[in-house]
Amino acid sequence: MKLKLIHKLLIALFASTALVAVLIILVTRASIGRGFVDFLQQQELGQLEQVAPVMADWYAGEGSWDGLTGRPREFYELVFEALPGRSDPAETGFRPERRGPPGARDGGRGGPGQRFQGPRGGPGLGGLPQRIFLLDADRYAIHGQVPEGTKDDELVAITVDNSTVGYLGVAMLRGIELPEEEAFIRQLRNNLLIGLGIGLAVAALLAWLLARHLSRPVNEVAGGIRAVAAGNFNTRLDTRGSDEIARLGDDVNRLASALTEHETARKRWMSDMAHELRIPLAIISGELEAMADGIRPLDQEQLGSVQDEVKQLSSLVD
Repeated sequence: MKLKLIHKLLIALFASTALVAVLIILVTRASIGRGFVDFLQQQELGQLEQVAPVMADWYAGEGSWDGLTGRPREFYELVFEALPGRSDPAETGFRPERRGPPGARDGGRGGPGQRFQGPRGGPGLGGLPQRIFLLDADRYAIHGQVPEGTKDDELVAITVDNSTVGYLGVAMLRGIELPEEEAFIRQLRNNLLIGLGIGLAVAALLAWLLARHLSRPVNEVAGGIRAVAAGNFNTRLDTRGSDEIARLGDDVNRLASALTEHETARKRWMSDMAHELRIPLAIISGELEAMADGIRPLDQEQLGSVQDEVKQLSSLVD
């Protein structure tokens, strides 16, 4: 089955549009989860910056971090005081759970031996308080579990009198954890698939309209060429625009005009040649009839006249 031009254009336009749309959707679907996690991480670092001034004020009043070592409740009270939507840790159901003896770091200060269990950080906090850790100026843990590979740009400095006295950090999310977050990502991806379907339908419609628009003048030019080839030299195409198809239509019109002129010249030449051939033939015929009827004598002079007309006829034929 041979495809027409409109079908080839339709397939090419739709295939190229569909390929681009599918690639965009696939890349978006692949990156949307990672992008959402990065967004949450940036939000959490922004919340740490709200906690840092509260910790700085506490340190300025106490002069050291000893009051928070091994005292998770006091630490969380400061965190909830700084974070928006704060509430009392006791009201959110937090309770300390002993994970092991409060280790001493390098000689004796309590390490992160406890953490709070219960709801994920209280209302609207997404588990942030449990993942916050506190380091002193030498980056030893005062509170919380410090993830391996924590980078400097993931820490928020706590400064007192222009001196760094500690750092706040948060154990970054490594994926989507809450059902609400999973539902949001799933709904977003479903919406992308719906958008892809609608986009493909619109692309098919636009491809068909564009293919028909492009194929119509090509079909008109082809029809004009067939008419000229059949001998209808009066054919003229209605060309509009300045693109390649319009210029091709102009060329067909000029070809038809040239063939019309050539046909007119051929007919005129044939008419002139018939007239020129008819004159010597008429003279020869008249001379021969006159000699046959005895009107003119059959002598050398009359034969010479006929012979001259024959030479003229031969010249015209040549």
